[in-house]
Amino acid sequence: MGLPSFPATSLLLVVASATATATVAAAAPPGADDGLEVVTIIARPADPLAVPGSSFVLTEADLKKIAHTDIHRMLQAVPGVYVKDEEGLGLFPNVGIRGASSARSAKITILEDGLPAAMAPYAAPASYVFPTAARMSGIEVLKGPGTLRHGPFTVGGTINLISTRIPEQFGGRLDVETGSFGSRQLHATVGGSSGQWGALLEVYAKRSEGFARIDRSGRDTGHELFEQVGKIRWQGAADAAIEQSLELKLVNADESANQSYIGLTDLDFRRDPNRRYGLTELDHIDRSRRGASLRHVLAFPTGWRLATSAYDFRSTRDFARLMQIGGQDIAAFVNAANSSPARQAILDGADATDIRHQYNDRAFAVRGISTELDGVLRTGSVDHELVFGLRLHEDHEDRLQPLDVYDQSGGRLVLRQRLGPNAANNRLGEARALSAWFADHFVLGALRFTATLRYEDIETREQQYLDVARTQRAAAVANSLDNLSAGLGVTAPLTARLSLLAGIHQGFAPPGSGATAGQSGEESLNSELGLRFRDGASSIDVVGFVSDYRNALQNCTLANPCAGGVIDGTLQTGAARVHGVELAAATTLFEARGTRVPVRLSWTWSEGEVTRDSDTRNVLRGDNLPYLPRHIGSAMVGLERGRAALNLEASYVGAQCVDSLCRRSDLDHTYRRSESYWLVDLAGTWQIGESAQVYARVENLLDTQHMVSRGAAGARTNMPRYAGIGVRLDF
Repeated sequence: MGLPSFPATSLLLVVASATATATVAAAAPPGADDGLEVVTIIARPADPLAVPGSSFVLTEADLKKIAHTDIHRMLQAVPGVYVKDEEGLGLFPNVGIRGASSARSAKITILEDGLPAAMAPYAAPASYVFPTAARMSGIEVLKGPGTLRHGPFTVGGTINLISTRIPEQFGGRLDVETGSFGSRQLHATVGGSSGQWGALLEVYAKRSEGFARIDRSGRDTGHELFEQVGKIRWQGAADAAIEQSLELKLVNADESANQSYIGLTDLDFRRDPNRRYGLTELDHIDRSRRGASLRHVLAFPTGWRLATSAYDFRSTRDFARLMQIGGQDIAAFVNAANSSPARQAILDGADATDIRHQYNDRAFAVRGISTELDGVLRTGSVDHELVFGLRLHEDHEDRLQPLDVYDQSGGRLVLRQRLGPNAANNRLGEARALSAWFADHFVLGALRFTATLRYEDIETREQQYLDVARTQRAAAVANSLDNLSAGLGVTAPLTARLSLLAGIHQGFAPPGSGATAGQSGEESLNSELGLRFRDGASSIDVVGFVSDYRNALQNCTLANPCAGGVIDGTLQTGAARVHGVELAAATTLFEARGTRVPVRLSWTWSEGEVTRDSDTRNVLRGDNLPYLPRHIGSAMVGLERGRAALNLEASYVGAQCVDSLCRRSDLDHTYRRSESYWLVDLAGTWQIGESAQVYARVENLLDTQHMVSRGAAGARTNMPRYAGIGVRLDF
C-alpha cells in the first residue's frame, strides 16, 4: 500500500527532486572541520569546550583494532550504553542509553550520516534495524542537551554511524576474512575524485553457518548479508562565490537468517547452550532495505551554511516463527516447560498437535525532507553560533501475517493446514511528523553555553482490517500530540587541560502508531554533571547523570512483551528515575624506541526504579527497571611495534532483570534474571609493505558462554569462541 502523505511534505519532496537539492540532517556547529561531505553530530571531539554534553567517538582505527561485526560488541566500549544480546551475532540489536530501554533499540535515535536509520521511527520504533556496522568508518554517541538536535528520541541519546567517505584520490580497499562457523566476509570499496566529481562503490557481503544446532535437522542457523552502497558527489567550482556540493547516496541490502525468538529452558541451557529445539526448524527471517538520499550544502561567503536533505527508504521484514503450541503462546510454553515434564517432552520431540507457525510479514516506508541553517551572529560583544532546523517526515508499517498449522510427529514437523493471512494482524500504522529545532552556542566570559529547543508535532493512525482484501475496516486508533523540549548545556575551563560540563534537558520519545487518542509520549528530565580532561593522547571523562521519567513507556513486542504477555502497542509504566556515573579514559602507558602501549577504559554504574505506580498495569513504586545492569565496562590494551600491533579487549555486563518484578519478595525470581559475564577478545595485525595487512582475531578467547539474556521464550547465550584470519589490501 502507498504511503499516505500530507501536501506540504509531498510538495517539498517534488521540489527537492526537481531542483536536485538534498540531504544533510545533522551538520556539526559552525567551525567544525567536517568538510562538505562527512556528516557528524559531534564537533571537534578533541576540544574539551566544543561539545555541549557527554560524547564518545569510535574512529575507523578504533573499529579495526578488534574488527567486530556485532554492533553490541562495538558499543560495549562506550560508557552509558547498554546492550542486550539475543542471538549472539548482533542480528537483532537491543541498545539503550542511560536507562532508556534497550528493547529493540526503540528509545534511542539511530542515524546513518545524520539521517534516520530506523525502519519507521515514529510509527513502529521497536521494528529493530541497525545499519550494517561492519562497513562504517566511525560511530558517534551523543548524550545530554545536544541530543535535542537529533530526535525524535531524546530521553537517552543519539547514535550516528558514519559511512565510508568518497576518497580524494582514486583507489580502493579489499578486506576479506574467513573464520569459525563457516564464516566468510568481504568488504570492498573503490572510488575517487576528479575535478568537481567524486564517486564511491561499496560492497559488503557476509555468510555464516551459525553456531547453534537444531534438533533432528540438517538445517544450519546461519545468516547471509549482501549490501551495496553507491555515492556520487558534485562540488561547485573552487573559485565560486558560494561553495556548494551535491551528493547522491543509494543503498541496496538483502539479508536472511535462520534465527528464532525461541530460547531454552534452564536445564537444557546448562546441558548445551547452543541447542535449538526441532520445533524451531522453520524459523527464518528475511530483511531488505532499498533507498536513496540526496544531500545539498551551500556555504555562503558570510560564513552561513544551508544544508538540505531528502530521503526515501523502503524496507521489508518477513519473520517466519513458531507462535503457539496447543493454543498456548510459545513464550509461556517454554517458560512453563521449566517445571512441566509434559511440555519439556514436546520440546524434546514428542508428538504434539496444533503447532502454529506465523509469518510476520511487514513492509516499512520512510521519507522526508529536512533543512538546517547555521552561522554566526554577533550581538554586542557576544558571538552566537546559531542553528535553525526543520524536518517534515512520514513513515508507515504495513503488516499482513499468514499462518500455518503443523503437527509434530516422530520428531518432525508435518504441515496440516494453511490458514493464510491472519486478519487479527492485518493492519497499517502511519505517522506524520513536523520537527523544528534551534540551538545557540555562545560564550560569556570563560563559560561556553549551548541552549537548545526542539518541537515535535506528530499525528499517528493505525487501521485494523477485518479481511485480507481490506474491504472491511475495524475501528481505527488515532492520536495527535506535540512536544516542546528545551535544554541548556555549559562547559567551563578549570585549567588548561581540565573542564567542567553540565547540562539539563527535557527528553521525549513518541509512543508509536498504536497509541490511542490522548496518549502522550515518554517524557523525562535529564541532567548531567562531569569533568573532562584532555592532554595530548590522554583523556578522562567522568560524568554523573540523572534521568527522571514523568511518563515512562514500554513498547510491547513479541521479543519484549509487556505485562500479561501483551505484544502490541505501548504500556504506560508510571514514573521512573535512573541515575549513574560514567567513566571513559584513554592514554599511552609507554612510548619509546618504536614501541607504543595504548590503553582505553570505560565503565558505567547505574541504578533505576519506578517512582510512581502505573495507572494501567501492575507496575508499582519501588519496582526495578528491566534490563538495566548495575555495572558495565570495557578495557583494551594494545602493543604496537613497527609494522605489528596486538590488542586485547575485555568487556563486562552485569546481571539484568528481565522484567520489573525482581524486587518483590513475594514472587519466585528463579527465571527473572540473566547472568553477569566477561568476554575477552584478542586481535593482531601485521603490515606487509605499504598496501597490505594481514590480521587474525579471536572473539571470546576464553570460550565462555553465559545466559546473557532471557528472551520472551527462554534463556539465550552469547557466541562461543570465534577465530578468523583476513587480509586488507589498499590499491
